[in-house]
Amino acid sequence: MIKKRDKIVFYAVIGIILVAIFIGPELTGRQVQSAVNDNEQYYTPMPIIIHITIPLIQNKYNAIFNPLISDNSIDNNIIDKAFRWDNSEKKYALDNSIRKLNGYLVKAKSTSTLTIRRDNFITQIDVPIGFSMIGTIKETSTGLDELTATESGKQPVSLASAKYHSASNPNGLYTKIYRYDPNTDKYIILADTDKLEPGIGYFIYAIKPFTLKLA
Repeated sequence: MIKKRDKIVFYAVIGIILVAIFIGPELTGRQVQSAVNDNEQYYTPMPIIIHITIPLIQNKYNAIFNPLISDNSIDNNIIDKAFRWDNSEKKYALDNSIRKLNGYLVKAKSTSTLTIRRDNFITQIDVPIGFSMIGTIKETSTGLDELTATESGKQPVSLASAKYHSASNPNGLYTKIYRYDPNTDKYIILADTDKLEPGIGYFIYAIKPFTLKLA
């Protein structure tokens, strides 16, 4: 015969088991979610930081390109003058800062380097018809086949394959890309196999408007 005290212990044990079965998973789920929430800060992706160092030649004009979201102030100890190329107006204008999404000819006071570092940058720009200055946001040399050009309403293609050829590619988007050489003060036409160097500004002559992805 089961004593009254034993019955109380028996039902108490059954009650604990039932609580563990029906309520335990919910509590465990809450605890897991709470742990995830508490530790999200440790798994938040770090921003991509661009760190571009541009070589400058003393008493020469150097072509540079700024793909960043914000403007960069000019270091007067390094740069004497900065002329911004306006892609819409198709002309240079004297400027007192390195503005976002713009190409420049800057005259250096000494042979040195200009550093652009920021975690906010633009991944694409609009290229209108005519001459525009372009560049890349990569920290290493970038081939023309690594950049993407997209004409409105059409599929994107590599910048290398978007070059106009009267016979092989009559529907091309641009004719030539030029690199400014500060030593000779001349513009040199890039070959299809040439690469864009980080932070350097290049002229492109577009015959159709398109969007250029910078990386």
